[in-house]
Amino acid sequence: QRTRSALAMPVIKNQQCLAVLYLENNSTPGAFNRQRLEILHLLSSQIAISLENALLYDEMEARIQDRTVQLQ
Repeated sequence: QRTRSALAMPVIKNQQCLAVLYLENNSTPGAFNRQRLEILHLLSSQIAISLENALLYDEMEARIQDRTVQLQ
């Protein structure tokens, strides 16, 4: 199917781009209007928080593994 609407939007936290949100809509031209962009902007804040938490969790797991190896 042909893409009729596309959106690429940065996911920003603390003035740093963490990711790019890319969406396509194959059925409606102009699907990403101002109202939907506002909602996506709010959701992107939650995405940024989730990404940051996932990175912190990975870092914590790596530190725990390193410390476990040191203690053995």
